[in-house]
Amino acid sequence: MAALAAGLLLTSCGQSEPSEDSTVFDGLDSSVVREVMDSPVAWGKVLQEEEQTRDSMAQGIVRNFIQCRSAFDAYRSWVTTGAAPDAPTLPEATHPIEPANTAIVQAQEYIEAAIDSGEPAQLRDFLVGEATCGEWIPVEEGRPDGPTIEDAVEALG
Repeated sequence: MAALAAGLLLTSCGQSEPSEDSTVFDGLDSSVVREVMDSPVAWGKVLQEEEQTRDSMAQGIVRNFIQCRSAFDAYRSWVTTGAAPDAPTLPEATHPIEPANTAIVQAQEYIEAAIDSGEPAQLRDFLVGEATCGEWIPVEEGRPDGPTIEDAVEALG
């Protein structure tokens, strides 16, 4: 039994990047997982990460795609209807991995505070600008060369 466990440990440690069916992505939307893996920009970020934090980066980017698009949907609803939206649901992985988990939780807290503020501009700040998720995540799933979330926010005025 110990030999089997050691063999499994060596096999899992030898992986240089998570696969689509990896437990890293359990609980997350498989179409977004595939989208991230197919994106040269997103998956490039994963591959540039040091091996010990690569799984965290991969899971974090998938969660960030989901979170950022949900925040955009909330923002779009807010500015088009005038009614403050409910905060989007935090995208949960079955086994959240640090350090990305902390970053996702902190981003969720920011989104919730922005909505609670009653000021759409605060949520807009989460989506637009340098080093924001909206700067590089496509607004539409499956359209890696399409407009970014930032582009869509700016088009709303």
